[in-house]
Amino acid sequence: MCQGAGADAGDTVQLAILGPEPEAKVPADLRVALGASDEAKALWSDLTPMGRRDWIRWIDAAKKPQTRARRITRTVEQLSSGKRRPCCVNVYEFMLCRIDEDEQAQ
Repeated sequence: MCQGAGADAGDTVQLAILGPEPEAKVPADLRVALGASDEAKALWSDLTPMGRRDWIRWIDAAKKPQTRARRITRTVEQLSSGKRRPCCVNVYEFMLCRIDEDEQAQ
């Protein structure tokens, strides 16, 4: 956190306390893909809201349609095999976006 804030021990920093995030909406393309796999759909239903949000963030972070399609396929495959978390979600990036949205709303 110190590195991300560009702070050293003893520095004064500003913190943002964010409220709870709403339940993530499942994108239509992911919903269709989950519907094709009973195993993936069952595990998806068993995930926590945070777990579902991480998968959706990972998919939504794709910049190209081909990458998004690959991530959706991989999501279904991994959920079907019992994996509960995506490999590499940049949660820090999403928190910064939430801070920006919160500041704009004020």
